[in-house]
Amino acid sequence: MTFQAVETGLFDAIAHLDFVRWLNDKNRFGIWSGNYVPRKHKDAFRKVFAVMEKRCIALEVNSSGLTKSFLSILPCPEVLVWARDFELMYVFGADAHEADKVGAGYEKVLSALDRGQQERLVTFRDRKAVFLNSIETGLRTLIQQNPNIPLLLWLMGIECQDNFKLTGKKIYAREGEKSYQTLLKQWDVGPVLLHQTYANILAEQLRP
Repeated sequence: MTFQAVETGLFDAIAHLDFVRWLNDKNRFGIWSGNYVPRKHKDAFRKVFAVMEKRCIALEVNSSGLTKSFLSILPCPEVLVWARDFELMYVFGADAHEADKVGAGYEKVLSALDRGQQERLVTFRDRKAVFLNSIETGLRTLIQQNPNIPLLLWLMGIECQDNFKLTGKKIYAREGEKSYQTLLKQWDVGPVLLHQTYANILAEQLRP
């Protein structure tokens, strides 16, 4: 079902990826099923992650499991290690049903993510991913507030190319590609003014 969900491309994020840990044959919630062994499902997880990467779907990392019997975030750290092989975005969740629980466990979630994963933490505004810890965050906000200013889109493309050079992560190249595609819909800048940044993104950074 999870694979079918990500294949549709209808979702911005997938949450509670190993929610099965909350269930067993006799109880609906709250008791860890000892039959669940993550490594037995490693190939299935990786298959889902590959599609999520392709469709730019974020993975939720939820702290609510820290208060359950299995005392672990969702998904478990072992699954998050496998996710490092993919350029996924991540969102934080806490299942806070009370105001004082908002953000609970955030530090432990951060500690379960490596530096590359932390750099791809996002939130969503109008179904658009906003990175939390990067210069792009400011540019995205400005673009959302001023969608008809081509210069901002051009700057975003350059920033994304620079980030790709620093990290080698194609998620930045894809974001740069989207910026230039939007720019070309707004303004016929010509092949020279569009300049080599867009060409580099297509020919070098997104080359199969």
